Amino acid sequence: MTTLAPGYAQAAYPDVVQTQAHPSFAFALAHLHGHAVSNRARTRPRVLDIGCNRGAQLRWIARTLPGATCLGLDALPAAIDEARAADNPKNLAFELGDLTTWDPGARRFDLIIAYGMLSWLPDPAREALLRLVARALAPGGVALICWIALPGGAATEALGQLLRLEQARQPGAPDGGIGRGPAEALRRLAAGMAPALAGPSMAGALHAAQGRNPGQLTADELHPDRRAFYLMEVLDAAAQSGLAYMGDAGLGPDWIAGGPAALAPALDGLPHLVALQYRDYLLHVGFRRSLFVRAQDAGPLRTEPDAAAALSLHAALAAPLAAAVRPYTDPPGEDGDALLAAIRAAGQAAPLSAVVARSDLPARNDTARWGLAALRLAANNRVALSLGPPPPPDMAHRPIPE
Repeated sequence: MTTLAPGYAQAAYPDVVQTQAHPSFAFALAHLHGHAVSNRARTRPRVLDIGCNRGAQLRWIARTLPGATCLGLDALPAAIDEARAADNPKNLAFELGDLTTWDPGARRFDLIIAYGMLSWLPDPAREALLRLVARALAPGGVALICWIALPGGAATEALGQLLRLEQARQPGAPDGGIGRGPAEALRRLAAGMAPALAGPSMAGALHAAQGRNPGQLTADELHPDRRAFYLMEVLDAAAQSGLAYMGDAGLGPDWIAGGPAALAPALDGLPHLVALQYRDYLLHVGFRRSLFVRAQDAGPLRTEPDAAAALSLHAALAAPLAAAVRPYTDPPGEDGDALLAAIRAAGQAAPLSAVVARSDLPARNDTARWGLAALRLAANNRVALSLGPPPPPDMAHRPIPE
């Protein structure tokens, strides 16, 4: 918010609603790590979205949780003007402000969202973001901070550097979009990708860039401050600001293979956070949607999601998201298929424990077995787990039409 790419101000960067940023989903993942939010926060959360753009994320939250109090912060006047001019519910407000100087006063928030921020800020603003989150987070609150992760993000970083070089060599387009250089580079790379036998990470980075509009490319890959981080870099900076890492808002592909035990031989004996960094390499993690709590709230947290605790959560079928979210191709297994059929047959918002109890699944009292199946379904993006009746997922991961 302190240093804005020209495209963010000049081109329409689309508002995108992310499922993981809804309180019911973020709090559900916190629950799996042993972090309990209050009943008040579950039904009447105070939500702050830093870098809210035109407010689509908060508008979805405010409409699906009428008891919530939602505040959006952005440094771009045009974005705030559009956000305020939209058809907003009464529990939603917006403020114009720079995160390096904005003062929340006595206000504290149960959920703070900083989705597309950390990897696109200059270093002083990154530090200011973490300090602001630590200051404004309420006791028991949760922060969702997202960033480009290494080593998986290295291919995306390399593509961004190439496009920035081409932008400097053939600068700006008249309409404020990307110049001839990046557009030509994308065309040439796409034409040569198959003959070059490029690895899947390079191909994936190019495919993602091809799907972006000029405003997105300018504000993302071409952003001069864009930077990827190793996990320990972010965790060390967060700790210095008074935040503790809890886990990610989502489950990695290792859950599909049976949970963290699948990688146990490689990670045996390593400290937990070091093991996570090794896992990032083994699983080629390129983007993290990380959950943080205040350092003083971190004592009882579990180091891994508790599979048995998943049965106390609700499950929403994630079929509407299939077109926008590429699920892992690994099958969820026989238990996953059986549990998915039971969820589909239940057709109502109920805890998974109730769904299992009313079904004809075998060993219905085996919470670890069916909890693991639920986590594997969530890792496959077949279901979305929430703490309480899930909100309608139809807007999730979808760009909001202009």
